[in-house]
Amino acid sequence: MPVVVVVGARQTGKSTLVQYTTNTTRRYETLDDLDTLSTLTESPDSLLSIDQDLTLDEVQRLPELLVSIKRALDQERRRGRFLLTGSANLLVMRDGSESLAGRASYRTLWPMSRRERVGVGTCGIWDDFISNEENSWIDVIEDQQQDQVTFSNEKDWLELVRSGGYPIRALELNDEIERRIWFDGYVRTYLERDVLQLANVSNLIEFRRLTTLVCHRIGQIVNQSELGRTSAIPQSTVNRYLNLLEASYQLVRLRAYTENRVKRLIKSPKIYWSNPGLA
Repeated sequence: MPVVVVVGARQTGKSTLVQYTTNTTRRYETLDDLDTLSTLTESPDSLLSIDQDLTLDEVQRLPELLVSIKRALDQERRRGRFLLTGSANLLVMRDGSESLAGRASYRTLWPMSRRERVGVGTCGIWDDFISNEENSWIDVIEDQQQDQVTFSNEKDWLELVRSGGYPIRALELNDEIERRIWFDGYVRTYLERDVLQLANVSNLIEFRRLTTLVCHRIGQIVNQSELGRTSAIPQSTVNRYLNLLEASYQLVRLRAYTENRVKRLIKSPKIYWSNPGLA
């Protein structure tokens, strides 16, 4: 594709990933740099017209830039011309008028999984379960023990959950006080910066109250009416806030597990947090 967009929650490692993959033939710019942001705001074609593959970091800060990217691709379309990152779903942002449909491939970078944290580059053994008979699943698990993290007691499991999957938080901060400070700063940044960029949230206290309620309902079926009654927030606002959490890759909705594809759409999903440590 001429455009690849790496999206995901803040601090999952998107910037580190694209900088690591950027070579001498690509130009790297970040919209966190105020000079770059000012230049692209006033004259977006000043960077997009250069004859060089371009990596643009934190593009959600200037969603109207996607229109200029589309115009540049209409003039010259080549594979890998633009590599973009964003901490929000660019398809649903309030200021986004261009989705780059047919021109962009969207890839989501989620927080680190349990296996990634111990250096195992696989996504679990679900495929092994599917390809083997049910009565052999215990043998499948035993064969995989060398790749698994073993826990001696419940405390070890809870510690893993609390540390979450954001790389800095999970791998570098071992002290519980440091971790709490880090997460407190993350929540404040998310509420005071990211949320206001995504949507017009006039009452951040109300939004945080609903977010806390959702954290207490991980793994439960979504009931927006009940959430509205408990939080004293209108159901329409509850629905908007949940969509906002999902658009910023904090909330994950798991569809009903049923063979009937219509029921998958009709039945209420369950809700999960992308990073249990943050919850």
